[in-house]
Amino acid sequence: MRKNIPLLVICGPTATGKTKLALKLARQFNGELVSADSRQIYIGMNIGTGKDLPPDSKFTTYLPNHPLAKSSSCQIGFYAINSIPLWLYDVVKPNQKFSSFEYAKIAREVIDDIQQRNKLPIVVGGTGFYLKTLLDGLDTEGIEPNWQLRKKLNDLEVEELRKMLKKIDPNKLSSMNKSDRNNPRRLIRALEIAQGSNLPDGPLHRIETSKAGLSQKSKLQNCIIIGLTTAKETLCRRIDLRIEKRIEQEIVHEIKKLLLQGYRWSNPGMNCLGYKEWKPHFKKKTTEEEAVKQWRFNEYNLAKRQLTWFKKDKKVKWFDIANSDYKKNIVITIRNFLK
Repeated sequence: MRKNIPLLVICGPTATGKTKLALKLARQFNGELVSADSRQIYIGMNIGTGKDLPPDSKFTTYLPNHPLAKSSSCQIGFYAINSIPLWLYDVVKPNQKFSSFEYAKIAREVIDDIQQRNKLPIVVGGTGFYLKTLLDGLDTEGIEPNWQLRKKLNDLEVEELRKMLKKIDPNKLSSMNKSDRNNPRRLIRALEIAQGSNLPDGPLHRIETSKAGLSQKSKLQNCIIIGLTTAKETLCRRIDLRIEKRIEQEIVHEIKKLLLQGYRWSNPGMNCLGYKEWKPHFKKKTTEEEAVKQWRFNEYNLAKRQLTWFKKDKKVKWFDIANSDYKKNIVITIRNFLK
């Protein structure tokens, strides 16, 4: 990551038009987009994740022999949308695991490449942990994911996970907020980190963070973060419209195709929001209407969690998309930042 070269981040809850705005800003400020969405990394999962790619868009592979691509079993590249590159869609297959640590390593490499070409990197997405890992370079990123441990812990209840964490790292448990204490994914990651810290020679080991470029010392400085928000009622209406659109685009057909390709409901990609809600329907346990109802409910909850996450970051400059001048005000803010 090149020092003192600006970086623009567009964040906020789902359905606020982040990518559409980022494309407009990229054209205005000579930029390229870098996705920060944990659902849109999956190949072949386009409708449910809302990629909304033009029909004629093609994926351009970038450095297929790069160590990052080889070591992560992923593909690095971009789609050109009206000549604007959009990076880090379609990184891994639905049956592959992909952590925020791996995301940050690859994203920083892409951002560095964009900066070398004297363009403005615009990171856009709503996955808070991806953005935090990328921007802040947490110490815990030196601990790799332990997929065997995660598999064992996935079947445990939240209360059991809390008891385990209390025994291994009581300080960590007491420092977690209510949301994280009730989030099995957060608890499992905390257990993973605790074991990795206490067992340097065990299956969890620290990577040299100086090589990975993800230590706290590498926290990005020359960065502006734009947050998009709106009233709850407006956001819910926008989510409803997006779900209706995805049904019209035949999300059910896309899921059938994925299953025919051999992917399973237990795969990481198939556990994404927008897909997992359809599992009972495909197993003939619920109706399509019930699946859509659950999907809508989960999207509402996602938006709520995203807002809660991003509101904690005082660096975010918020703009209400219901304000007719919000795009104009964002452009002014960015221009002042780039001066």
